Amino acid sequence: DERKEIVDFSMPYFTDPSILLARKDLDISSDNVGEKLTEGSVRLCAVEASTSADYIMDYYPQCELVVGQDFEECANKIILGQADLLLISTVEYNTSDSVAKYGLKTVLNIEGNKQEVAVAAPKSKPYLLAQINKIIQAR
Repeated sequence: DERKEIVDFSMPYFTDPSILLARKDLDISSDNVGEKLTEGSVRLCAVEASTSADYIMDYYPQCELVVGQDFEECANKIILGQADLLLISTVEYNTSDSVAKYGLKTVLNIEGNKQEVAVAAPKSKPYLLAQINKIIQAR
């Protein structure tokens, strides 16, 4: 909403789902993660002020939220045992140069936390936004 005061956004051109990651050596899997989330026995990490952090606060308030400034810091918190699970967008995860070095495993795809990705255009250039939307519609 803060960004909408400065720019206008195009229609979404991509929807980015989120995933829960954990250290490979932790006994957390798709079979038991739901129970652990429900009982609040796991610490969830997300990038500060992200839609993932908001999602955690909305849907898992019983879990402790641990935040980091970016994927790297969050991944380090998982490795150091400061958090148990990391909620991150698939694009952020897949585009990180250092994914392999962390030894993380995907525990669960979170279908309920999808982020729509759009193009920002200056409010002073509505014609530009119209052109961007035409291009997106044509694809």
